Amino acid sequence: MLTTEMIGALATGFLGSLHCAAMCGPLAIAGCVRKNRLDRGETVGYLVSRAFGYLFMGAVMGHLGMGAMRLLPLPAIRGLALLLVGGGALWKGLSLLV
Repeated sequence: MLTTEMIGALATGFLGSLHCAAMCGPLAIAGCVRKNRLDRGETVGYLVSRAFGYLFMGAVMGHLGMGAMRLLPLPAIRGLALLLVGGGALWKGLSLLV
């Protein structure tokens, strides 16, 4: 059973992977080229390591977030925490545009 949050996370991950392929992929491949020849072993190692790094950090941050939600039992406090985090992310994103 997929919840709205899971569908949103899946969509965000999919869109993020497109961004990464377009922006980070060429840089990663450029770092794995030796003497005008692509070293597939280094490229695969880099990509697998990066994927597991993101997976691990996502699991850690998700675990910390769930722990924080258990410590904030009142819905009003949870909502305030959500607004603070969301507002901070929005403010940071908008400040990067200016």
